[in-house]
Amino acid sequence: MTYLKVPNLITVEVDSRERYPIDFPAAVRIPNPEKPYERILIKVQTQKVALPYGDYRLKEYPDCCVIERKAGQRELFKNIYDPQDAVRQAKSFRKLASCEFPYVLIELTPQEILRENPHIPDPDALMHRVSLVFARYGFNVLWIPWRSRKTTGKMQLGLFLIQLMLACRFKQSFEALPDILTGGYSDAAAQET
Repeated sequence: MTYLKVPNLITVEVDSRERYPIDFPAAVRIPNPEKPYERILIKVQTQKVALPYGDYRLKEYPDCCVIERKAGQRELFKNIYDPQDAVRQAKSFRKLASCEFPYVLIELTPQEILRENPHIPDPDALMHRVSLVFARYGFNVLWIPWRSRKTTGKMQLGLFLIQLMLACRFKQSFEALPDILTGGYSDAAAQET
């Protein structure tokens, strides 16, 4: 099997409309696809750009994994129920669905979406509509209810998102290495346990 070349530098593109962007570390370490017990250091830089869709992606792999971020119940409500914003958001969702691994990061728990709120007339209907959107477009959903404005918490979320975007890109290379994913067991042995 031929492995994808792991770059020594990646650029996280952050949509210029993100008011409070996630912080990303200056470097990440990932397992070497050819030597799984070695780590490869990848330097990370960020760049604010007007993305055609989504809020975060890797410049080197723009159509592989794109992450759309939703910060709260009110934002979801506006995106789905406000007539003008719903049209804009539907176009954006269609574009997001065109990438190989589309993700929606929701900074809430499902319980928080269902929470009573004077600005949200029917939280149950909002949850239903949000679920329909996810199903219609085949989005992968990340429920990450982080509230940390501290640099450490934001950086940990950024590290996870980089790891996720890289994992989507290198998915095929790592499928040949089940011991990384199963702790040394073959896929058949892992399924038996």
